[in-house]
Amino acid sequence: MTNYKLNESVICKFCEGYYDFGSEQPVCSSCHAFIYEFSLPQMTENRLFEEKEASNDSGNEEPDKVSDLFGAAWNSSTSEVTSQNRVPVKSRPSCARIFPVTCPVQQSHVTTSYSNYPVIDYLSPVSSRKIKSCSSCMSPSLEDLPTEILLRVFLMVDDICLWSLRQASSRCRAVIDSEISEQQWESYVSFRWPLFNPNCRVESWRLLYLNMMESVTCRFCLERLRLPVVFPIEAPKVRYKRIKHEFENLCADPPYGIKIITLDTATYSHFLAGIEGPPQSPYQGGFFHVLILVPDSYPFRPPVIRFLTRILHPNISFHGDVGLDSIRHNWCLALSLEKLLISILALLTDPHTRVCMEPVIGALYDWDKYQFEELAKLWTWKFACHDYLSADFVSAMVLPDYIEQTHQRLNCKQIR
Repeated sequence: MTNYKLNESVICKFCEGYYDFGSEQPVCSSCHAFIYEFSLPQMTENRLFEEKEASNDSGNEEPDKVSDLFGAAWNSSTSEVTSQNRVPVKSRPSCARIFPVTCPVQQSHVTTSYSNYPVIDYLSPVSSRKIKSCSSCMSPSLEDLPTEILLRVFLMVDDICLWSLRQASSRCRAVIDSEISEQQWESYVSFRWPLFNPNCRVESWRLLYLNMMESVTCRFCLERLRLPVVFPIEAPKVRYKRIKHEFENLCADPPYGIKIITLDTATYSHFLAGIEGPPQSPYQGGFFHVLILVPDSYPFRPPVIRFLTRILHPNISFHGDVGLDSIRHNWCLALSLEKLLISILALLTDPHTRVCMEPVIGALYDWDKYQFEELAKLWTWKFACHDYLSADFVSAMVLPDYIEQTHQRLNCKQIR
């Protein structure tokens, strides 16, 4: 049986490698800034139900335009990954705003409004296609730097930058492995995954951190996990009271298999949830981290929910987006965070393949359910069972290439 190699280069599903190549992410950094940026000004401006003067409010005004009901930022943050949304290889997105990627460890407050930044400053870096440079034309390598300089550099970067340097250079890998202590790696794990609670003795925190980074759906979303304030404005009182009440109820009486913590007590806009794989399902035994972003117009707009842990499911994209109609067009005020998390838990046991976030996974489920369950179980063991499987066992696991086989089968079917 052939194996699926996780270290192969992954092409961005939106630009197909136009802006970036070999990033090993389902969405490249440029497309991620266009589509999945969290701090868009539109998320905090032009709220759905602004307070009006009594003399100007007849109670039956119609919205002036569609964007009054569904903002562009909300649509982009929760858009499904479909073929219609894919950017052609030789075309570039035009009407979009790119914002700088901030480091969650070094930045403690978000107080500057991005709306004052000129768009051209952020469009210019991606105005042309990136071309691979030959090794002879590249600038001096990290391999040439002395160990003392590298150690000074390592002290000034966060854990994700440290992980990236380790991936990029064999010299950095050797220095990092010899100089970074196990206690530091343990602190990195607890900082990035606060819900992680190992049920067995951890032999190597470094190897555990590397395995958990490999299990992340999107590194860019993980970097934003520790932003203390998502919105630079004060949250409305109605929203604040409701979301705080929902969070307190979830903590006091959580549903079976669900945990949640808040990462932002100022506005309660950033949550991290943990979902245990349902019994009698391929995900049994797994613990999946889920990022929840609550907009300032909640409960009039649904929250953004994304899986941070890789999972093989027809209704969950490789980026972690959840294809659940209750957080899209069927959202209503009666829904809450608890009901949404329970719905996601039920979705794991009952996938819907008629409309899929990942058509290839849906086709595999319909054509050969046994292979799907086998592969989903292996994904769960490799990416979501770090709390009780040893790091050596997880890193040595290989996955069968059922996805590639199904993709080729779909292509042959379309040609016919």
